[in-house]
Amino acid sequence: MLGLEGLEKLRRPEPTVPTWLAAGAALFSIVVKEALFRWTRAVARRTGSKVVEANAWHHRSDALSSLVALAAIAGAILLPRWGFLDPVGSVIVALMIGVVGFRVILDAGRELTDAGVERELRERMEELAAGVRGVREVRRICARHIGNLTTVDLVVAVDPEMDVFQAHRITEFIEAQLSKKLPRLGRILVHVEPLAEPELLDGERNAEIRRAAEEVCRTVPGVAGFHDLKLHRRASGVALDIHLELAAEAPLVEAHRVADEVRLRLQELPGVGSVLVHLDTEKDGD
Repeated sequence: MLGLEGLEKLRRPEPTVPTWLAAGAALFSIVVKEALFRWTRAVARRTGSKVVEANAWHHRSDALSSLVALAAIAGAILLPRWGFLDPVGSVIVALMIGVVGFRVILDAGRELTDAGVERELRERMEELAAGVRGVREVRRICARHIGNLTTVDLVVAVDPEMDVFQAHRITEFIEAQLSKKLPRLGRILVHVEPLAEPELLDGERNAEIRRAAEEVCRTVPGVAGFHDLKLHRRASGVALDIHLELAAEAPLVEAHRVADEVRLRLQELPGVGSVLVHLDTEKDGD
């Protein structure tokens, strides 16, 4: 209505001049509405409430429209022949109110449709999740604004040989990091998947056991070499399968003694459940 009345006055000018009282009222409105805007916006940011934020921008639109009104009133008083300033100010104020209202409606619509989070927030989530020890890769992040809270679904990749307890602890650490470093998070779901890159299929724990087993075989007297070291994950631990190479002239009793010593020392390694040793003669040229 305000804009239409301004357009009508532009079509049919009326020889009326506003008073300084109207200008004073506009100035008072500017000061009060701007103060209300700053205070309400601070509350909105602290609580994350879109309703309060919309109310804050309502105060700001009032302050800006009052500023335009003050300029139009002052111009009409100081320049009486420019009587069109007052209706022009009305049209500008109406346009400003429309723009602010459109912004508020757009933001509210994004909330109602569970709009995705900003790119900066998504990158921050990925950074925090990737920084948790044991996370090899952040594969997917699905985050949505729902009301004044943000829900997060994360998929991370870990060592394929990691046990269930360790994987569960990683999900807890990720949830704690996100909740601590980011404001107003609601539901956080972390899904764990095994890393499937070929060079990492053995997993970090298996690689450590493999290195330790190879060191045992190198240090036991009587072992000329070894090959085909295989590791199998079992519920009771890692099962080792290895072929030992012994000198062809070694007595059978000595061969079994060496095999027993290797087996016992391998079974003492952390994480090893069972050991199967095969005896072969030393290969030519070794």
